[in-house]
Amino acid sequence: MPAHQTVHDVPCHANAWLMQTLRDGMGFGAGVALSDCDDVGQTYHARMAANRSHAAALALIAGVDWDLQCGTNPEEWGYGNGYLAEALDEGLVLPEVLDASARRVLQQKFAARLFDEPYADTEGVKAKLDTPAHRSLAREAAEQGIVLLQNTNSTLPLGNLTGRRLAVIGPLTNDTTALAGSYVLSGAHVVTVPEALASLGATVHTEQGCESSGDPLTSCSPEGLARATALAASADVTLLVLGDGDGECGEWGDRDSLEMGGGQLPLLRAVASAANGKPVVLVLVHGRPQTFGPSNNALAGVGAVLSAWRPGEEGGTAIVSILTGAVNPSGKLTQSWPRTVGHVGGGGAPWLQRVRGKWVANNKGCTSATGRCFDKYADSRYDATPLFGFGFGLSYTKFAYHALRVAPLLPAAALIGATGYRSPLVGTAVWNVTVDIANEGGIEGVEVIQLYVQDPAGQGPFVPYWRRLVAFGRVRCAAGEVCSCAIPVSWEHLAQFDGEMRLRVLSGSYRVFAGGSAEDTPLEMNVVV
Repeated sequence: MPAHQTVHDVPCHANAWLMQTLRDGMGFGAGVALSDCDDVGQTYHARMAANRSHAAALALIAGVDWDLQCGTNPEEWGYGNGYLAEALDEGLVLPEVLDASARRVLQQKFAARLFDEPYADTEGVKAKLDTPAHRSLAREAAEQGIVLLQNTNSTLPLGNLTGRRLAVIGPLTNDTTALAGSYVLSGAHVVTVPEALASLGATVHTEQGCESSGDPLTSCSPEGLARATALAASADVTLLVLGDGDGECGEWGDRDSLEMGGGQLPLLRAVASAANGKPVVLVLVHGRPQTFGPSNNALAGVGAVLSAWRPGEEGGTAIVSILTGAVNPSGKLTQSWPRTVGHVGGGGAPWLQRVRGKWVANNKGCTSATGRCFDKYADSRYDATPLFGFGFGLSYTKFAYHALRVAPLLPAAALIGATGYRSPLVGTAVWNVTVDIANEGGIEGVEVIQLYVQDPAGQGPFVPYWRRLVAFGRVRCAAGEVCSCAIPVSWEHLAQFDGEMRLRVLSGSYRVFAGGSAEDTPLEMNVVV
């Protein structure tokens, strides 16, 4: 599917160079290219096509075989409304171009046996895709993906919930579409947090409190806020389920702020205050990082923060497993979490750092002894470092990093060669890295060990990375145990694209780091290639 934007000022859906590069240069061959929603007509709106038939011709000539239309208006753009036939009649496209496209589509339809079995058994599909085994896998995936971001004074785990009075507050408390996310199997049962809590014997009381979208001043009514705070005051533990509703993050869900939508921030502040020192846990069901008021000070009233993302059909079960301690969290952030929307792209990404920061003679503003500095911001309320760094995630136990060993599997000549280009080596392990860690806590846990490299300077036709993630490994370690994790590093993990889009490994000294996040890498060593 071509993208919405342009490449070299040509819309992707009319970009013959792009589509032919995909087919001939990237091995897509006879694959079918499907347009994105109504994007064939966008060539007209971009003033490239003169009319509907011209738009259809441009897309077909470029290599778009199938037109996805998203409306029922008969005037909508598309191949199916006769505009392609008009293009043929007008001589805007040759019959052999249409034949080649039709051949690709028919090949796919025959391969899918659509002419033998044209009608799908929709109920049978649901039965096959929503099996106990699939739900078990969905739960495991959610449990591994949930990230514990904050756990002040060991607020979590909550332990046995039998007989305890729990308040579950927030607009996403029973929002199954927010838990499941966009484009999911229709009709599958989605487990909510209150449902999962009740199954463990807890006494659960819920309150929406506010809306997840709209004006913060009007989407949190005084009555709703009063009910929520009264509930928090009477509960043993308060869970706030906040974040992004289904329509607030995803396709057509762009925003100009990272603050929680609607009245959620006022609700968070009011409920945390009303709990009067009793445990308050913030569970984020969302698709993007959130921010929490000026200097993120709303988090000061919260004991623990879980980022559950869109946890899926077993999301409630997985969240409660983490809350109670039945599962020890092991999730790590796959992106840097900015303190404010103004920091997005502003240098807080050390795992993929090139030259974002400024070098300052007196080291002022630097985040480490290495001298890597972040750009200054005029508003001094905000530290430019991430709120939560890339790869960050807490556990209920504590891991200590003991040893790092790198065993080269290929000689430098095989890696670099005369030109440095070695595409046949893609997929070949070139280093075997071993990391030893110790579980110094009281329970078993899983650690995601992350490997970063700093590329050699002055050795290539591109700016080397300051530090980048090249591999990671998961290791389960019992309490008091010292565990080893072997992590292979492949050729392409060390390679970078040069100006001619060829993968190349630089010669020189690589600095290898190992740790639990991009900002916490206690082990490091040099490896010469």
